[in-house]
Amino acid sequence: AAEANPGAITRMLDQSSGRMGVGEVVKLASPDRPWVAELLPGPIAYWRVRTMGATLAEAMGRDWAAWRQKNPLGAVLDLRECLPAQSLESAAELAGLFVTPGEVLFTWRDGAGKEKVFRSDRQPLGMNPATPLVVLVGPNLRGAGELVATILQERAGAILLGQGTAGQAGWLAESRLSSGRSLFRARGEILLPGGRVSSGRPLPPDVVLGAANYMD
Repeated sequence: AAEANPGAITRMLDQSSGRMGVGEVVKLASPDRPWVAELLPGPIAYWRVRTMGATLAEAMGRDWAAWRQKNPLGAVLDLRECLPAQSLESAAELAGLFVTPGEVLFTWRDGAGKEKVFRSDRQPLGMNPATPLVVLVGPNLRGAGELVATILQERAGAILLGQGTAGQAGWLAESRLSSGRSLFRARGEILLPGGRVSSGRPLPPDVVLGAANYMD
């Protein structure tokens, strides 16, 4: 993936008539449509993810195999609607599409100190290193999706665009309250390579969009 360089976004947009056009052509993900895949004008590869897993990774692999023949100017992974209470296996599946096979992605440690190491065991998409990878993030992004954004920023050179995340990366348990809101509780602790703990503070984007209601 490309090195984290916000200037790459400008070049990608300039070459695609000055806009991504996400809001004009992409339908919202839903429980019945857990992800959206579109080749936007440019062309630019676009995935909007609500739920993750092996099925998603396989579908994205097929998408890219078809799209790469049209030489996309860049790729956009939209995680703003990604549901928080998802498995760590699903996070590793998705992140593995963009990093070198065999790399340690993260380590999960439970309350008793037992650890499990997650590696990138999936065949990556094989994106050209010069192709910008943009990840859209926002204040509602937490859990496995936030963990994926963290990994892609650090290990795949992804450019994070949007607003700071919730600061709860990892495996979350969700409890529904009578008010209709949800309470999220971390299951164990996530350690990134080098021993750094991933959760506890918002993940800052490389390019900040200040308004909460910014247009796609």
